[in-house]
Amino acid sequence: MAQHSRLSEPLFRRVIGCLRAELAVHLAGYLAVCLAVCFAVCLVIASPPATAAPLAAQPKQQPQQQQVIQVTTAADAGEGSLRWAIEQANLNPNANLIDLGQIQQPIRLRSSLPSLSSDITLAGAPTGSSISGENAHRILTIERGHVTLQHLVITDGLALGTAEAEGAAEGAAEGAGLLINGGQVRLEHLRFQHNRAVGGTLPEQPQRSGQDLQARIQADKTNFDVNRGGIVGINGISFPSLDQLDLEADGVQIDSSQTRYRANRGAVAGVSGIGIGGIGSIAFAGGGGIGGLGNAGNGGEGGEGGQDGGDGGDGGDGGDGGIGLFRNLNVWDDQGGIGTAVFSGGSGFGGIGNAGNGGKGGKAQSLSAAGGVGGAGGAGGEGSFGSNLGYPGSQGQMRLAGSRLAANASGGAVYIRSGYLVLQDVQFEENQAIATQAGQGKGGALYIEPAAEVLALDLPTFRQNLASHAQAQPADNADVYGLLQFEPLSADALEQPSLKN
Repeated sequence: MAQHSRLSEPLFRRVIGCLRAELAVHLAGYLAVCLAVCFAVCLVIASPPATAAPLAAQPKQQPQQQQVIQVTTAADAGEGSLRWAIEQANLNPNANLIDLGQIQQPIRLRSSLPSLSSDITLAGAPTGSSISGENAHRILTIERGHVTLQHLVITDGLALGTAEAEGAAEGAAEGAGLLINGGQVRLEHLRFQHNRAVGGTLPEQPQRSGQDLQARIQADKTNFDVNRGGIVGINGISFPSLDQLDLEADGVQIDSSQTRYRANRGAVAGVSGIGIGGIGSIAFAGGGGIGGLGNAGNGGEGGEGGQDGGDGGDGGDGGDGGIGLFRNLNVWDDQGGIGTAVFSGGSGFGGIGNAGNGGKGGKAQSLSAAGGVGGAGGAGGEGSFGSNLGYPGSQGQMRLAGSRLAANASGGAVYIRSGYLVLQDVQFEENQAIATQAGQGKGGALYIEPAAEVLALDLPTFRQNLASHAQAQPADNADVYGLLQFEPLSADALEQPSLKN
């Protein structure tokens, strides 16, 4: 047993030695790992904090390349015109600057400009570049994009309530100066002057001729019935009952204060101070000339030598009637809208024949008896009828209009359907939204739909705007219909508008 113990002791010691060596290796490994971790932590703690690069040293985001398009002519169309410039800008998906600074005279449109559908800045000269719709066309339409209009005078635009009106509801008249259908729009240093939205489309009505439609003309306190005839030399005329006549016919143009009217194949000669309400196509058939006033010839003398005086001869026929004729009337030549004004000739009055004088008694005398009594004078000749020849016009017609009388008129100057609009230094002067009794005329200057948001950075200027159905309310008056928000000038409002979805 003692021997066995002595044999086992060296083995035990060897095992213990191996275990100690292995444990030392593992402990050394663990210690190395711990030391490495501690060293790394110490390095992080001991390192100074990193400093951010100055803001100026940071790379800047390059802005989009802006295309500059120069307007070089005031012509309505062609290369270098505003119309051409808008077409070019719409083709470029990046930012565009259309510069009107070189144009000194007004741009007079023959039709509405193309709709703006890209990111466009339209900038006039600092004194204001004028664009005129010539009282016949809407001027600008914005469909989408970021659009800025600067230093412009938008004048004499016209939006009519027809189904063909671009971007407008059928029959409605919207935004004669500017129609906004969407996008983010900013107006800076703009003037809107004399723009009109005129609403109305009615079903076509039967035509009525001048023979069955009479107009009563009032001058002072005297009434004149006029049917198929000209008006000559009457002052202070008013036409209160011609409100539904066609404005489309070509012909004579009549000016009254600020409104122009046209009359077709008819005329008003020598008339001053005309006040006319909605004249349409007017044609008066002129009266004919008066027939000749021919007196019949005297009766012939009785025969000489007879026992009794001979009968008097028959009277001559009356003269023919004259031809109805009016000379050409060319006035208002500076307006360029006057045609030849003539009247259609009606029948002249018949000639008026007076009976001839009775024939004288015979001169012969009998030896036993006095001469016979002279015969009775012949009957006067019948007056001839006057000529039927009018020159050179035919009988006119008076037609009732079939359009532009019964729809809404919204926003004489500006109408915004949706999107976001910022106003800064904007003036609205003498703009109108006019509708008949069948429609509503709202927002003489500005009409804002509920889906749109309009923010004024300063108070817009409103002067003598008119809406035919305005109320005396903040959101419904002669100037504005809808919610116009006011916020003092701020960079945030200019840079980051909050669009409605």
